Amino acid sequence: MNDDLEKIVRMVNYIYDGETTKITFYDLYSSIYSHIQSNKNKMLYDSICEIMRKRTKKLASFIDDLQEESILETFNKSWKRHTSEITSISQVFIILVERYCIPNKLEGLYQIGTSAWKEYVFDCKEAQNQNVLAKITKVVLDKIDFIRMGETIDYSLLKNIIKMFVGVDLYETFFEEKFLPISKEYFRSKSQKLITENQCGQYLFKVRKIIASELLNIRRFLEESTKEKLLELIYREFLKKHLDNIKTMETGPIAMLRKKQFEELNCVYTLFKAIKENEWLQTTFSEYVSQKGKQIVSKFDTNTKDVQNYHTTQELISLRKDCITFLTKSFENDKEFSIIVDKCFFKFINISSHVAKNLPKFMDYQIRYLKKKSNDEIEKVFNYFLQIFKFTAEKDIIKKYYEFYLSRRLVSSYNFDEELEKQITMKLKNNSWANFTLKMEDMIKNVQVSKEHYQEFTNYQKSIMNKEKTIEFKPWILKQSIWPVSSKANCILPPILKENIGIFEEFYQKQHSGHILKWQLNVGTAEVLYNNVNGRFKKNQLIVSPYQLIVILQFNTLTEEEKPIIKFGTLLENTGISKDTMIGVIATLCSKKHPILKPTNRINFKEIKNQDTFTINEKVQLKQRRIKLVKISQNYVETDKKVNMHWVRKEREVLIESMIMKVMKSRKVFKHQELIIQLTKLVQDKFIPSITMIDQRIRNLIDREYLEKNGNEYKYLA
Repeated sequence: MNDDLEKIVRMVNYIYDGETTKITFYDLYSSIYSHIQSNKNKMLYDSICEIMRKRTKKLASFIDDLQEESILETFNKSWKRHTSEITSISQVFIILVERYCIPNKLEGLYQIGTSAWKEYVFDCKEAQNQNVLAKITKVVLDKIDFIRMGETIDYSLLKNIIKMFVGVDLYETFFEEKFLPISKEYFRSKSQKLITENQCGQYLFKVRKIIASELLNIRRFLEESTKEKLLELIYREFLKKHLDNIKTMETGPIAMLRKKQFEELNCVYTLFKAIKENEWLQTTFSEYVSQKGKQIVSKFDTNTKDVQNYHTTQELISLRKDCITFLTKSFENDKEFSIIVDKCFFKFINISSHVAKNLPKFMDYQIRYLKKKSNDEIEKVFNYFLQIFKFTAEKDIIKKYYEFYLSRRLVSSYNFDEELEKQITMKLKNNSWANFTLKMEDMIKNVQVSKEHYQEFTNYQKSIMNKEKTIEFKPWILKQSIWPVSSKANCILPPILKENIGIFEEFYQKQHSGHILKWQLNVGTAEVLYNNVNGRFKKNQLIVSPYQLIVILQFNTLTEEEKPIIKFGTLLENTGISKDTMIGVIATLCSKKHPILKPTNRINFKEIKNQDTFTINEKVQLKQRRIKLVKISQNYVETDKKVNMHWVRKEREVLIESMIMKVMKSRKVFKHQELIIQLTKLVQDKFIPSITMIDQRIRNLIDREYLEKNGNEYKYLA
């Protein structure tokens, strides 16, 4: 060994001995460079490698008899020192690595150092060192067990030991081979214990907590490469093997849906989404929504009262609210779950036309009382209404019924809010076809025009009538082509009404000569000042329907000497109101809540007789100064509902025929099935036509010689 090489070897030993102050780096680098220039690279490389192996072997002899309590700390210190030494050596001899190791594809000096550690410390052939690797691995695994039991340890120490395994290339080939099977057995026994001791939600919460804990361990000390392997074990042992049990548990997903346990369902969703096993949860959710929806819709078939239909519609909207909450809180707005909800709603909502008929009635009630709510509440109500509206195939029915209830609101000044109605109409317009709200907008404009003429008529009325005969008479001028008012309203007008109506007709004819007015006394309201001598308020303001007003005025015509008692038959004769309508009027005026009138004997309103008598209830105690008695006759409402459906059918027939002519004119010849498909596409934004209805309209056009049938084809006749 020459002097330069001896100097180099000595300097390397100084590094191992921690005596770097004795190193003259200038001389060291000069000696290294001299060897490289003299092509003595191999000799230098072999010498350095031999020193590194000897020094590592010497270190191994000091740690062969360590106890478990101190083995991690000792190994950590020794490994840190060893890596520091071999790092320094590799940096000092960087030129040797670049000029000799890399070109000749030899291990670098740092790799030589780690290989020496693996060979002499872990894989030492001496008997006393054979179990060092197994011993340190056991200690690490024991520490991980302590962590899983909730104990706190020195995570940085554990992380350094894991880095040592990685550094000597024993992490995957040795440590993981021990760690993963032990973890699998731990997860297996833990899952069996938890599933038998907990409800479904509690079990899954604990599984999620275990996953979070294991992921935290990976971040703290384990390698990232272990993450997928460890998660696969957790998912298999905690979820996949217990999937059937989770599905059928009494506290499982079905119970969670029923009890609206949003957080528990989110736990189910996130866990099974992670293993791509969410199809069964989608099926469960779909079945729940469909079953719940069908149960609600079926109630319309058995409901006999409007209030029952209102509550059923409320249930339907509540189901929609719940589903949206499930989507946002439980299923994280998953698109597939959202599609499932939409499909379910479309299917059960369109089982019959009940939803289309009752949704406008529900909104009518909401609109009447929305004035008491904030803008945010109004927005929420209409958002849910529009969502149900979106799924309804028979939008033309909704349109017809909505127009009917809108007409009632517009002519009821006590609950008409013009701005609110405009806002609602605009929302409907934005969520349907172009002409959906055309009549609604015209009705609102019609009312605005009536308001503009009202003050002018009031001045005219006062100018020609005595002050004592003048009443606040506010007629609505409604265009027959726009307003869905069809019921006949024949009755005998009291003199005070008859006189004011005559004055208005005279006034109106001066401005609109030739226009014919038809009075509809089955709509609108009237306000009556009621003298209640024995009541809390001496005077009450009653809001009544025109029919109720006519009946009340019958009692007002009696003189003080006459007893205020009138027979039911006399009321019919004096007013000309139909018996069915009169029963509804009298029942409202004799109601328990506001008994303005009272029968003089016990009466069954379902079997009322002409001889039954009524009188003013002088002892009535009205709790409010202003009382609303308006209640539309059920007979009137049902009649108009039938008329609405009649016009819906007529409009559908006209629409289908016009669409048939439109498509036939464009192509002249159509096959039967193609024509059916084309027509369905054209009208499906308004309603879904039945094949029977289309066939009937086609036959009608053939009979009228607009079309000609030739086998399976139809020909357009010009």
